[in-house]
Amino acid sequence: MCIGFIVDASRDIGTGHWSRCTNLSKILSNKKNYFISRLIPIDNKREAKIKIIKINKRGFDSQELNKIIKYYKIKILIIDNYSFNYSLQKKIRKYVKKLVIIDDHFNKKYCCDIFLNYSFLNKKEISIIKKNNPDIKLALGPKYLPINKKFIELKKKVKARKKIKKIIIFFGGSDKINLTEKILPVAKFFKKIQFSIVIGGLNNNKKSIIKISKNYKNIKLLHDITNQKMALLISQSDLAIGAGGVNLFERLYLGLPSIVICASKNQLLNIKNSEKRGLIINLGINNSLTNKKIINLILLFINKENKFKKFSINCLNSFKNTQNKHLKKLFNLHK
Repeated sequence: MCIGFIVDASRDIGTGHWSRCTNLSKILSNKKNYFISRLIPIDNKREAKIKIIKINKRGFDSQELNKIIKYYKIKILIIDNYSFNYSLQKKIRKYVKKLVIIDDHFNKKYCCDIFLNYSFLNKKEISIIKKNNPDIKLALGPKYLPINKKFIELKKKVKARKKIKKIIIFFGGSDKINLTEKILPVAKFFKKIQFSIVIGGLNNNKKSIIKISKNYKNIKLLHDITNQKMALLISQSDLAIGAGGVNLFERLYLGLPSIVICASKNQLLNIKNSEKRGLIINLGINNSLTNKKIINLILLFINKENKFKKFSINCLNSFKNTQNKHLKKLFNLHK
């Protein structure tokens, strides 16, 4: 069966949507996966089993998509793209056997067969989703997180963190508001801690970050790393400073405590609900950020190891290792 994904990646959009669709395509173990995209990340060639279908127009056109769906005999279409409103979803739905929408909003009405939102949701948010979409199969909550198999392997091995020896800083594939560079000076206050700075493939501030990092002996730079290497890095780290997008869930999956700064509006729900569960330290939006807050938090965790360990245990218990089973069952691929 041919499966299509409509997904983009760019400096403004980030690479999180592309990453979770890539993970989902591997979980479904399908031989023919087509990524229909306007904007493609520079590292797309890594995924040999994915065929890219480039759309040159700025917007998605239902007639053009219908031609693509027919030509490639796509039966299941998965849309992970905010560009598709209800009207366009309705047009596309009749072209495929099954239409799936991946979205992290809770207050929209969708026209699809399956709606997937793996965010932490409270009862009120779930109630709103059900009310707006009474006839749609709903896949809600973290048990539906599309996760790379390397994370699954490592989850069986990782343990709660006790002391802070290694810190990872990562603000997504693009980091368009340049949080990475703003936070770099924190490293000079903790010379005995190793800082791993991950620069995404769409980060336009790479040269500046590299230049500043040369002044710090305890900073290691990693550029545009694979999902597998990211999993290993998270498993070997004790604390993360990052945003509230897809990588937040990956960090939580491997029990890594996080200091989180909101990098875009669509991250607010994830951050709010993660904070309520005691899974992150929320420093709010970029405008209210000061490095002094981060420094004080790290010092607090260093001085109160028992508190830090409890924080890590809570993160580690936030995800079970059953995502693949639930996703395959959702798509009737659980044999």
